[in-house]
Amino acid sequence: MVGLLCLSTSAQGGASRLVSSVTVFNHLLTTRPELARRLFEPLPLDARRPAGASTQYTSVQPCAFDGARLRTFMHVDYFSSVERHPGVTLDPVVRELLDEWEAFAEQPDVHLDMQLSPGDVQLVSNHTVVHARTSYVDDRSSPRHLLRLWLSLA
Repeated sequence: MVGLLCLSTSAQGGASRLVSSVTVFNHLLTTRPELARRLFEPLPLDARRPAGASTQYTSVQPCAFDGARLRTFMHVDYFSSVERHPGVTLDPVVRELLDEWEAFAEQPDVHLDMQLSPGDVQLVSNHTVVHARTSYVDDRSSPRHLLRLWLSLA
């Protein structure tokens, strides 16, 4: 689970964007089943660690199905940015998968944008919901400030 606590807002923009990862998966399953199947195989994920760290990326399987529930771990930006590391290149199918995922999730009738106010808390399961934020402009005297919390409910 991921939680956000808004301490202060930006001068413009910065909405919290939520998308059902199950909805995006079901769309791919219907329209591009070959891409949906690829989500059950490991993909390289950028660890975004400091230069010189021993591990710069790791392998993650974005989707798992236990016979009853689909669980997802989808971070398009982290799966895409892994190519910044020497010797890492995404195959064309993975690149197309990430592009298709993002294009569908960006449709206005698929995502929900929420403008958080100071004191607002947002809690979502990151196994069924993906989270992003819209672009924003800060006020230098009072910049946007959100606290993020990751919780394991296991």
